[in-house]
Amino acid sequence: MFVFNRIWKANRFLTESIFLAAVLFLSVHPAQGQELSKLCDVAKDTVEKQQSDWVLVSEREGENESRYTWKSGRDGISVLIFIGDSVQEAKQRMESTNKILSVGPGKERAGFGEEAYSTKDPKGNFARLRFRKANVYIEITAPTIAITEDLAWNILKEIPNK
Repeated sequence: MFVFNRIWKANRFLTESIFLAAVLFLSVHPAQGQELSKLCDVAKDTVEKQQSDWVLVSEREGENESRYTWKSGRDGISVLIFIGDSVQEAKQRMESTNKILSVGPGKERAGFGEEAYSTKDPKGNFARLRFRKANVYIEITAPTIAITEDLAWNILKEIPNK
């Protein structure tokens, strides 16, 4: 009887622990999904209002990352929004992108979150702004740096400080 009691208590503890872990996991991820959805809506609304002749040609939405591409003639706007489970995860995402860019991370920028870089194509075909604030990493590519900055400011306003 003693052994049965110990097994029953251990099994009950394990079941309660798994239940608690599931509740905690599910309570964190919906908020993250809502935050991603909100930032994506801001990005889409901004492009549609300011670049009304642009057409959304690609939309890939995931659990913690979404990517959108608009086209107008030969020009394009691309937005990547990544929300990590932690600040460290967003930092790692930015660092991994820094490593694969053939031209390097670009010029350091102030005022766009905690870490930001911009690059311009030498031929003037596009500009890219990449930045991180809290657990959010964003990459914007557009025909001009002014478009990337404007879009970035609109998104930045919606990212909560963590």
